[in-house]
Amino acid sequence: MEVDEENKTPGASASASTSSGSASSASASTTRAGDDARQKDIRLQFQRAFDGYVAKGIDRTKAAALALEDIKRGSAGAEEAADNDGDDDSNNDEEDDNKEEENTETDNGGAKEGTSGNENEQDLAKTNDDVPMADAEVEGVEQPSSPPPAPKTPSADVSSAPSSAPMETSLSTETSNAPPSTATQAIPEPADEPLLGPVFTLAELSELVEKASGVSGSATGIDALRPLIRRVGAVFSDPLHLIAAFRTGDEEPDLAMAAQVFETLAGVHDEEGLVDNALRTALRGLASQLSYPFTRSNKRRIIPSLVALEYEAFQYDPDLLTTESNLLKALTKGPSATLEHLRWFLRNKCSDEYLVRLVMQAQMYITLAATMGSESGAEVDYAYLEEGIVLLSELHDANDAAETPFIEDYTEFYNSAVNELATEDDYFLSDDLRTWLKKHFDEQQGTLTNHAQNGRKTSFCENAFMLDPGSKARLLQLEARAQQFMQGNSLRIARMRPMLPIFAIRVRRDHLVDDVLDIIARSRPEEFKRSLRVEFVGEEGVDEGGVQKEFFLLMVRQLLDPNFGMFSMDEDSRKLWFNPNTFEPSLKFELVGVILGLAIFNGVILDLTFPSAMYKKLLGVSPTLDDLKDLSPQLAKGLEDLLAFDGDVEQTFCRNFQVSYEAFGEIKTVDLVPDGANKAVTNENRAEYVRLYVDYHLNRSVEHLFRPFNKGFYLVCENTFLRVFKPAEMELLLCGNTSDKLDFADLRSSCRYEGYDADSPTISLFWEVVSEFTEEQKKRFLQFTTGSDRVPIRGLRSLQLTISKNNNANQLPTSSTCFNYLILPAYTTKDDLERKLLLAIDHAEGFGTM
Repeated sequence: MEVDEENKTPGASASASTSSGSASSASASTTRAGDDARQKDIRLQFQRAFDGYVAKGIDRTKAAALALEDIKRGSAGAEEAADNDGDDDSNNDEEDDNKEEENTETDNGGAKEGTSGNENEQDLAKTNDDVPMADAEVEGVEQPSSPPPAPKTPSADVSSAPSSAPMETSLSTETSNAPPSTATQAIPEPADEPLLGPVFTLAELSELVEKASGVSGSATGIDALRPLIRRVGAVFSDPLHLIAAFRTGDEEPDLAMAAQVFETLAGVHDEEGLVDNALRTALRGLASQLSYPFTRSNKRRIIPSLVALEYEAFQYDPDLLTTESNLLKALTKGPSATLEHLRWFLRNKCSDEYLVRLVMQAQMYITLAATMGSESGAEVDYAYLEEGIVLLSELHDANDAAETPFIEDYTEFYNSAVNELATEDDYFLSDDLRTWLKKHFDEQQGTLTNHAQNGRKTSFCENAFMLDPGSKARLLQLEARAQQFMQGNSLRIARMRPMLPIFAIRVRRDHLVDDVLDIIARSRPEEFKRSLRVEFVGEEGVDEGGVQKEFFLLMVRQLLDPNFGMFSMDEDSRKLWFNPNTFEPSLKFELVGVILGLAIFNGVILDLTFPSAMYKKLLGVSPTLDDLKDLSPQLAKGLEDLLAFDGDVEQTFCRNFQVSYEAFGEIKTVDLVPDGANKAVTNENRAEYVRLYVDYHLNRSVEHLFRPFNKGFYLVCENTFLRVFKPAEMELLLCGNTSDKLDFADLRSSCRYEGYDADSPTISLFWEVVSEFTEEQKKRFLQFTTGSDRVPIRGLRSLQLTISKNNNANQLPTSSTCFNYLILPAYTTKDDLERKLLLAIDHAEGFGTM
């Protein structure tokens, strides 16, 4: 069986003669001629039957289906249609059929009779791309009717053709006995597939536009516009016309020309919008046809959609959502080979400017689909979102694969509408997460099925580049709750009674690290996924969150204290890094990892000063010179100077492939490569030296410490949504936003009141006072009310501060960090409120400030 090299799928059975004759060029030419004659005969039979049914007033789509059935059955319908053109034609057709049958028997070594129906069907599936639109005049292609019209010149007016019927619908759906790939995905492309000639030129279009310029809505004006409207309707409604008009010599879409054409059409002075209406109508017709086979070439399949997407109105008009959806579907949901070619085209043929514009267009499409829904008025139609997400995903992958990304800032891929949905509707994310988790569970179990829900096939979890840190954090929180719930179910089943999914620890303040080490050593990893509850020995109080926050604060302070010896602080950056000369056991580094994982799992912000390299390493991303610069600016500057030096590096710097450092008063030297002492750093190898130096400092020298640290972290965070975070997003998740500017407007917008309302005089005074605080005072206020001076990853709004009324104006404000709760006396003057609030903030520390 012949296999199409482009699509890697079996060809039609009728191609056996081609493969058997491939031993010689003469034989191949004879076989191909026979196939072409047979295909032409089938097209001729189909066209006659089709015309006959249309003449009887039958709907064009149904006529195409009936004509196809006639050919497949060899029924009288096709014969009658053929007989209408004369007995001579009929006799000639019969002679041609007999000759082709004889050739087929010869080529196949005496194939059995009675197979003409299947051969017709498969030949039709092979050639359905060559059949033009039923009643459209396509220049440069012979029309399969009798007698055939004379070919038109490139400048001939094709606009008089009626709108094309999607005849390929019936052709592709009715050939049920042919291999599925021949009808939809794997249509082989012969080398001699007919090509359309130029449909129009820019000069011709400009001439039509010039003639129509200045036209008003009068009858004469409409007449002047009609040639341009007809031309637009004919060209932009037919994929074959678009391919002919906008393909380059190497079969790629000429997007620059497409942009010029749409710009030219937009310049028509058309008060009634007739040209634009014609263009919209044509594009709707085009989009509806693209779901049917219209060409065998994977290269050409992407041309109509990419050309049509240059129409600017797609970027803002929700009325075109269905049309744009169908255009995108043709790009992303067609044969896999077409998507592969689109992927190649985006990565190899497109300018950065075009790719950035296409990203913005995909973003706008997703935004319209998420906010406006479909044209039918649905609130959120996930089927509409899908095509835009797939295209944006391809562009995101192309950006990641590029040596120089066309979009440097990954936040440009966030979609505000999707993230707003995630903020307002927990079900939006939880439903998506449930589908994603189920899919991954089934993949692990080997029982993967289709988990589309509510028409959704594309998971936001799988395309997390669209989600901002707040949405990702919310997904992580939902996942943690799900795992805690499952832990509770497991305990209930094991003990046959309800159990709270709690990881309870009881520790002494003065032996905190030792107690926690002992607990961690005795606990199973699955227990870490339960909700943490902390009790300090000898202290009253139920942990509603405040004790937990204080526990993490104390643990981080002790373990990360440079005097403790596990980490060292760079004097320039004031950031912490592993101390390669520490004597502390690896178990303590594993404990630090567990603490960080527990903080993420329980949604607690930590006061950490790790460099970017730490978060990259946790996510499996290799650190670079920029990360070394973040940790040790002076060291990185020396390496940058080495790379930028114009003179003789070897003679000036006198370095070899070694690293020297001080440990316990001694200078130690390590080879970066074998026999590094004898390998000098030169202009030619300095980039390699810098790469190895960075790798040693951030990887090799601390590997024995990072390994247990990483192990402890993923004892808690294994198999979680965390791995989709970017390094900078993970830092936000663990440490919150350390921005120097705090916008209390967000805090105010989500604030709740007990005993007050938003317009109470005391509340008005309160917000006036805190908005005038210095940034340092604002941070201390956050510490006083929430237990942390950091802004959560989802912003101040997510804190949901509650202000409760106390009628005794002689008292100071108090707070409960467990619930982000402020008890504010009913002060009547601004000065009194400011003085007592600052007094309370400055004299309160830690948990239990009430």
